[in-house]
Amino acid sequence: MSEFSSASRLRFAPSPTGYLHVGGARTALFNWLLARKYGGALVLRIEDTDRERSSEAMIEGVIAGLRWLGITWDEGPFLQSGFVERHRAVAYDLLDRGLAYRAFETPEQLEAMRAEAQARQQAYLYKGGIWRAATAAQIEAQLAAGTPYVVRLKTPVSGAFRWHDAVFGDLSGDWSEIEDYVLLRSDSNPTYMLSAVVDDIDMRITHVIRGADHINNTPKQILLYQALGAEPPHFGHLPLILGADRSRLSKRHGATSVLAYRDEGFLPWAFCNFLALIGWSTSDNQEIFATAQELIDRFSLDRISRTNGVFDVEKARWLNSQHLAHHIDLQSLKIALLPHLQALGIAEPLATSFDLSVTLLRSRARTLVELAQMLVPYVGDTFAFDEAALQKNILKSGAEQFLPALIEQIQALDFGDPGAMEAALREFCEAQGIGTGKVFNCIRTALTGQKVSPGIFETLQAIGKPRAIARLERALQLSEAARVASS
Repeated sequence: MSEFSSASRLRFAPSPTGYLHVGGARTALFNWLLARKYGGALVLRIEDTDRERSSEAMIEGVIAGLRWLGITWDEGPFLQSGFVERHRAVAYDLLDRGLAYRAFETPEQLEAMRAEAQARQQAYLYKGGIWRAATAAQIEAQLAAGTPYVVRLKTPVSGAFRWHDAVFGDLSGDWSEIEDYVLLRSDSNPTYMLSAVVDDIDMRITHVIRGADHINNTPKQILLYQALGAEPPHFGHLPLILGADRSRLSKRHGATSVLAYRDEGFLPWAFCNFLALIGWSTSDNQEIFATAQELIDRFSLDRISRTNGVFDVEKARWLNSQHLAHHIDLQSLKIALLPHLQALGIAEPLATSFDLSVTLLRSRARTLVELAQMLVPYVGDTFAFDEAALQKNILKSGAEQFLPALIEQIQALDFGDPGAMEAALREFCEAQGIGTGKVFNCIRTALTGQKVSPGIFETLQAIGKPRAIARLERALQLSEAARVASS
């Protein structure tokens, strides 16, 4: 493949027959990385010519997915449907120049041809039928009768083709295995094969980086570029993404819209980091890229594997946890958390505890959703108890015997000095003849409702003295009520 430069023009051209999925997002990311690395341009083109399956909602979903990931484009988005007349004109120009022909077979005739090939245990391949060599009089008769037709490109009947793929290297085949494929359907609408090539020529695309499921289209498209007198772009095909069981990726593997990962609480750059590692690696197997620029600097096509990549959602969650813990600044993390806290009924997190609480908990969560759930006792007014923790640490622990004195002790603590807090509470436990584990677990469950938390003294700081006292008093009431009920 030729070197990239600031003159390079790449494109991402999704079909809006569904939302932006993992495979499409990785293709967009790789094109974006190359465009940004070399200072080239990235064009966004929406290939919406499948009118039955495309919709405005899907188009908006694709664009929303790209924007969430932070993948920006320099030109577009262009709707391919806006260029249909141009595509038709190109097809008829090929007809006029004898490089394409009209084929008048009915669907029933085509099906019979397929059945005949199957009976001979051969792959069906349309290579001209009776219409490639039809006379002008035969064609005029069909046109006069109003017989529907498709327009097909004439492909060579013999000889070899070859091209260099940026990922798979030198590839070749025989033209006898390439059918005369359709350029215009019988309703006069252009096919993907025609529209994509014409648009790439008109948009001056120099590099086409796309999924390996398009690799068989490449010789067909190269032939069309040549028929149109255009230099083909440089092609590179990305290996497919499989599920953990090595089967084709599907919803059961987590292959939903990338927006589902947004809703699950993934950080956009963390998810990009994950996507980049599906089928690509650095020479030193670096896994975490803290910033986009770090990945841009290290990315190159020559490190893309030729074997299919595996979608591992647990690795995605691990990478997300690393970004949550270490690679997003506190202010940005707080902003990212807000919609997830709002979904839990916390419209405005308590400002006095938000910073410290996020700092305490950020390394314990894999996603923003998990972190928001952990934060509820810290930045909200109410929370639910873990029933096992409530029973063990408050209701059945005899907490009512030491809680009144403990509340007095905590009232006297300096919450600005965790070291002094620890010394005072350990001294309290010794004076009361109670194990620290029993007291600290009671405090933890009273303050957070949970069995586990960050360090108990940091937790006290994050909750703050007024709320800590109120929650310990609530625990005392619950413990006393449990004692009365059991007596």
